[in-house]
Amino acid sequence: MADEDAEDTAREQREENAPGERPHLQETIPAPPAQTTPTIGKRPFFSGARLFISVAIFTAIVAAITVFVVRSKKHSGPADVKSSPSATPAAEAKRGTGITITSEDLALIAASNAAEIFQSQAGLADEAARKEFAKGVKELLAVGEEARARGIGDRPEIKSVVEFTRLLAISESYVKTQQDREGGAPAPSASDAEIEEIYRDPANLQKFDQFVAATKKVPQLGVQISEEQLKEAKQRFGRMLIGEKKGIQAGVDKRRDVQLKILIMQAAMLAGIYAQEQLEPRTKASDQEIDAYVARHSQFDSKPPRAKAEELLKRVREGEDFAKLAEEFSSDPTSKNKGGDLGWFGRGKMAPEFDKAAFALKPGQISDIVQTKSGFHIIKVEEGRTQMNNGKQEEQIRARHIFISTEPATSTPAATGVSRDQARSAIEKQKMKDIVDEIVRRSGVTVADNFQVSSPPSPTPPIPTSSPTPPSIKHN
Repeated sequence: MADEDAEDTAREQREENAPGERPHLQETIPAPPAQTTPTIGKRPFFSGARLFISVAIFTAIVAAITVFVVRSKKHSGPADVKSSPSATPAAEAKRGTGITITSEDLALIAASNAAEIFQSQAGLADEAARKEFAKGVKELLAVGEEARARGIGDRPEIKSVVEFTRLLAISESYVKTQQDREGGAPAPSASDAEIEEIYRDPANLQKFDQFVAATKKVPQLGVQISEEQLKEAKQRFGRMLIGEKKGIQAGVDKRRDVQLKILIMQAAMLAGIYAQEQLEPRTKASDQEIDAYVARHSQFDSKPPRAKAEELLKRVREGEDFAKLAEEFSSDPTSKNKGGDLGWFGRGKMAPEFDKAAFALKPGQISDIVQTKSGFHIIKVEEGRTQMNNGKQEEQIRARHIFISTEPATSTPAATGVSRDQARSAIEKQKMKDIVDEIVRRSGVTVADNFQVSSPPSPTPPIPTSSPTPPSIKHN
C-alpha cells in the first residue's frame, strides 16, 4: 500500500502532561520524542506501558485491509503492495512452546518495515531505546502466545484474516526484492490472464471468499467489502496470490527476516484482538478507585514542593516502586511516562547539583532530595559503564528521577489536581501494564535485551538462486 495511505491510519497524540522545558537538563540533551497512542476509531486501543508496539502494528494491519477495500473501489490500476504491513501463521509456536529471539533477530526486526510503523532506526541509536524496543517485542510475543493458547487464532474468521496478512507479507517481500534487483524500478503487474489462471485453483477462490466473509465477522477491522467493490477486490487479491506464489517459489518465505516479520505481525493481530476482547474489560476503573486516586492527588498537590519530595522519598525508602511513583507524580513530562528514565548520560550533561549527586551513587542506590534551580529531584542510578566518547574513556550512568517542580502552578488540571478522566486513564493504564507484566512473567518467550543496529540499514537480501533452509524460529 502507498505510504500516504498508511499515514491515514487513525492515530491520536495523547499528552498526559503539559509540554514544558526540562529545567534540570542542559540544552545539550535533546528531549525524547513524545509517544503516540494509535487508536481504532476514536478509542485508544491499548493503554499498556510498552504495548504501543503491538497497537501500532495491529492498527497498521487494519489500515492495510481498509486501504485494500477502499482502493478496490477507487482504483482499477495495478496492485501496489510495496509497503503493506502484514502478519502470518507460518511460524506458529505451539501451545506450551517457548520462543527465543536473539540479538541478531532483533536487528532484523528493527530493520524491517514492521518496525518502521512505530519506530525509525534513527530512534534506536540510543541503547536505552533499543532495550525498550526489545521489551516491547517480548511483550508482543508473550501476549500473542497467550491469545493463541486461549483459542483466539482458532476461530475461522481470524484464521482468514491472519492468512490474508501472511499473503501480504510474502507478496510484498517478493515485490520489494524484485524492485531492489531492478534498481528500484516498479515490478511488472500481473496480467488479467495470470489472475484468471490463479483463480482456476478452487482453493484460491475459497481464500478470497473467506477473506470477504471475515471482514464482516471481525468487528476490530471495522471494514466491509461492498458488492460494487468485489470485482476489483478480487483482482487485487489475485495479484497478491500471484506475488505470494512467486515469492514461495523463489524461497522468499524461508528468509530469516521474512520469517521474523511473519511471526511479529501474526502475534500483533492475535494480541490486538485478545486485548480488546479479554484484557481491556479487566482494566476498567471503578468509581471507588477513581475517587481514591483523585483524593490522593488532591491532598498531594496541595502540599509545598519540598513536602511533596519528602513524602515521595519516604515512600521510595519504604519499598514502593520508583518507576511507578515517577509515572504518577513526577513533574518532568518527557521522562515520567518512562518511569522517570533519563537514559545514559556522562558528566556535565545535567545541572551541576544533579550531576554531582547522581555520579556519587552506585547502581541501585537512591539519592536524598537534590535541589536545583528548577525544583527537587530524587535520583536512582540503574547502571553504569565506561564508554569511548571523542576518543576518550567517559564514565556514564543510566538513571531515573522523580522531579517536583518549584515553578509557579498554572491553572491546568495537571497543576491543580487530576480530573476523573485523567484518573481513570492512569488507573487503567497501570492495570494493563500489570496484566501484561504477569503474562510476560509466565510466558515461555525469551528475547535478547539489546542489539546493534546498522547505519544505514542493509538492503533487502537478493532472492537466492537456490533456497537452502535458514535457521527457523527458535523454540525451547
